[in-house]
Amino acid sequence: MPALPDALFDLFQPYGFFPDQMRQLADNWGQTGMEWVSPTGYRLLNDRQELLLFPLQTEHFAVRIEMDDLMVRLPDGGRLILTPSEPGTPFPEQHETVLADAEKLRFPLLLRRWQPGDTFQPLGMGGKSRKLQDYFTDLKLSKLEKEQVWILENSDHSIIWIVGMRLDERFKIEAETTKLLKISWVKQM
Repeated sequence: MPALPDALFDLFQPYGFFPDQMRQLADNWGQTGMEWVSPTGYRLLNDRQELLLFPLQTEHFAVRIEMDDLMVRLPDGGRLILTPSEPGTPFPEQHETVLADAEKLRFPLLLRRWQPGDTFQPLGMGGKSRKLQDYFTDLKLSKLEKEQVWILENSDHSIIWIVGMRLDERFKIEAETTKLLKISWVKQM
């Protein structure tokens, strides 16, 4: 496209982006991960073969979960539903629900967004630690998708569940487990 910077400016000018930013975008078209921010509060991310436009999030939310909480509302409109369960409860088939060993949970739990440097022990990997950044890369998540991931954390700061994705090995149900907690994530409506 001979006038790519002009076409990009026409497209993104309503969101507050400047012609210089669109020239930079056109000049770096093939570079994944480059990002531009407008003064009106939008981010434009060049991710693989897509341009992602989304509102700039300046606040980091965290939600405390107490032992007697049965439902927790999330800042993005979603919910976590916590249901005490007994051994023999069928394992969930969807990634939006997990069963955890309730005796290993230390309250208050914390529900927060992913942060660089986070590590966990993915269920099924025999207790080996893995950086979430590497896990997300394997899943080919964009920067925006990574920022939207919820992390359920024990009070000792160990990760219990990458919400909607994978349980941590340390919280799995074992033969001697007597108390379970079923945790279901209902996405925003």
